Amino acid sequence: MNVLEQDFMKAIMLALGSRQGIRLHRQNTGGVEVYKKGRVVGRFEAGPPTGAADLSGIVGPEGWRIEIEVKSAKAEDLEAQGNWKRMILAHGGIHVHTRYVEALTMQENVEATVKAIETAIADHRRARL
Repeated sequence: MNVLEQDFMKAIMLALGSRQGIRLHRQNTGGVEVYKKGRVVGRFEAGPPTGAADLSGIVGPEGWRIEIEVKSAKAEDLEAQGNWKRMILAHGGIHVHTRYVEALTMQENVEATVKAIETAIADHRRARL
């Protein structure tokens, strides 16, 4: 089964959406060509920098930034995404990388991801005690 990354991401957001202490949003990226008199004169790039994780948010009550990179089963990891992860961690944030596993159901993938996020937050809290 070929699950789309967007479907997996939406399911993760729904699973985390009602939880206390975490607020997430989708970091949309992309660009549009800018036209003048029918000719392309530039490009407007919207959203976060190249490599930014798919989901970003805040963990409370501490106010820590959390970034979650969501991958389909066969999507490649990009160097820019690794650079983003290192930057987030270096600045005291939390980063979770999750990949859809085709041998599991959507529900099982989401549950595994939620558990990984909860573990990353708990580990971050313990490290700051």
